[in-house]
Amino acid sequence: MPGSGRGSTRSSTNWACSTAALPVPREVVYDRGGIATVELPGLVRGATTVLYGNPDFHGGFSALRAWIAQAGEVQGGDLGEVYLDCDGPRDTWVVELQVGLRQPTPVTPDARVLSA
Repeated sequence: MPGSGRGSTRSSTNWACSTAALPVPREVVYDRGGIATVELPGLVRGATTVLYGNPDFHGGFSALRAWIAQAGEVQGGDLGEVYLDCDGPRDTWVVELQVGLRQPTPVTPDARVLSA
């Protein structure tokens, strides 16, 4: 799907969809076989946590959402995963989970404040 960071490969017997993120130089552009390089927007504000070992994504994102609710924040934006170390077996991985947060509503002074 163009612009989504997702690639797909189809054959007569199976279909696969994958998302991969890795740093590439800005001048590198790849768009072949249903896989394309795209630039993803950064987060202005976010809640993050780091998982060590075999990642429990559901539990990690659930914990982030619970913190967001408890802190009075509001989710706004995409979810993200950053694979900080995934070269070995899954039980050695280090993965950062990210949840975008909405910008806080600015507090405006009350126009009815009395002057002395």
